[in-house]
Amino acid sequence: MKWFALSVVFFGVVQNGSSLNEGEGCVIRHTDSAGVCTLGSKCLPALNDYQRNGIPPTLCSEQRFPFLVCCTDLTAINQKPVFEKTTRRKRLSERKCDEYSRYMPENTPNCIDDQVIEKAKRGEFPHMAAVGWENYLRRTDYMFECSGSLISSRFVLTSADCKVGPYSHKQPPKIVRLGPLDIPMQDNATDEDLPVKTIHVYPGYNSSVIYNNIALLELEADVDFNDDIRPACLWSKPDLPGYKAFTTGWKVLEPSES
Repeated sequence: MKWFALSVVFFGVVQNGSSLNEGEGCVIRHTDSAGVCTLGSKCLPALNDYQRNGIPPTLCSEQRFPFLVCCTDLTAINQKPVFEKTTRRKRLSERKCDEYSRYMPENTPNCIDDQVIEKAKRGEFPHMAAVGWENYLRRTDYMFECSGSLISSRFVLTSADCKVGPYSHKQPPKIVRLGPLDIPMQDNATDEDLPVKTIHVYPGYNSSVIYNNIALLELEADVDFNDDIRPACLWSKPDLPGYKAFTTGWKVLEPSES
């Protein structure tokens, strides 16, 4: 019954090219990896992707019956593979990560330790972005009420609830400041202020329960990368490594510091 429901919901999603038959080779759209067309009821990976992550299956045919999906787990199919699995082409985010790694300096500081709060060193977190609103009291600078991560030359990843600022008359953010250790001051010649062009909020964002709280800030111009300003790589693997997690941001440590 679950797969019958899926066949109705996802009828008409992006197809895998021309109509394919059961057992034929296919390409899974969201991973760009090779698979085999099989009955949806036999493909556990596709079912898990939908139930856990909301990722719709790649359909092999426009026909609703039989409901064929592109399945990556060949062991879940009761037949031998009909083609040799090809090498997976890197996703765009992985290719861009390789490109951005060329901007990394030869010696990158790594100052993470077990302290609860520690001052960051210049260049330690070059992806960090401060999101600023107009300061209606002073007009000469900005109020920084959110932070984000630079993920490309034009986009900053942030929270969807940063679409408007809680203390800025519910207006959208105006700028993104890149490179500073101390805000609101620009404390280095390489710091950049870039105007925000468009805010792309994730369609599934639910503000009442803060669910799917994610958005992209599109900038007016490309960012000039340097040792202090560089994008973060997006994690593209299904599993998370068992390393310590840490958070970054700006906070008042002492009355005269931030």
